[in-house]
Amino acid sequence: MSTSRITPFASSKQAIKDSSYSFVVRVIASSFAPLFVLFFTSCALRIEPLPKVNFKNKLAAKQSSALLSILSDEAATFKSGRLLYKVSAHRGKRHEGFRYALALLQPNNLRLDLLPTIGAYTLSILTYDGCRAVLLNPREHTAEVSSDINSLLLKTLGFNISIEDLFYLIAGRPSPDFLKKSELFWTRPQNGSTADLLFINRQKYIYWLYDSTKAHFKKAYIANPYSGTASIVIMFSSFEQGISLTFPRKIVLRDQRAALTVELTLKKKTINKPIAKNLFKIDVPDNFKVSLGSFTPLKGIERGEVD
Repeated sequence: MSTSRITPFASSKQAIKDSSYSFVVRVIASSFAPLFVLFFTSCALRIEPLPKVNFKNKLAAKQSSALLSILSDEAATFKSGRLLYKVSAHRGKRHEGFRYALALLQPNNLRLDLLPTIGAYTLSILTYDGCRAVLLNPREHTAEVSSDINSLLLKTLGFNISIEDLFYLIAGRPSPDFLKKSELFWTRPQNGSTADLLFINRQKYIYWLYDSTKAHFKKAYIANPYSGTASIVIMFSSFEQGISLTFPRKIVLRDQRAALTVELTLKKKTINKPIAKNLFKIDVPDNFKVSLGSFTPLKGIERGEVD
């Protein structure tokens, strides 16, 4: 058959189960009890499937290599970033707002602060200095310490993604590692009209959709490896031109399992400016209850291969 879905295997069913309960939503729910009922009450929802791949529409090797080279060179210019997002999580007519303060420094330093819409206090902090990841919950006076940043990203964001893929996700593009092993397919036969390109890496759980007319990625799908559907659909829009990269000012994540939509609107950004490395280290206060997470590094979303 020429049309099929490429679906990687998952490492464990527990990871999929855990990913249904975003740490962010749990933090919100702990303060707003009605929202807990709202977010986790089941409802009918049309689940969007993963894009179908027609192998007859594969982009020619020479064209594919040229485009991948351009995109990889562009991605390589992204060295660091500090970004502030206004975030709106909503389901139906109910919604809650907060902010993300995100700092990233190549190759693997990260800090993610979850902040209220108004106020100077912090709801949670996740840091990673390349060796040690710390997740603090000041409201509950708890902390988790681990060498596995990807497992803590899963708890914080609610879906499987590696630190490298997250780094480039906020720039609205695949990581260089993803691009190295990507296959490119037109979404429909080429007969003089322009179609979107689907980027697939068979070792990852993400599909990327590229607008060949506007020359940017407009959509990504994070796969549920059991159902053949997209657990999370991510849409990018309102692109802003930088010195060497375009950045989406708006990112919409739709969690199809929880019927939850999260909209991130970029309010401030500083790209490729020096960032002090001590920003990615944080001491756990003495009065916090500490739990130790996994100290066997995983590979984030790179957990299976397709036969």
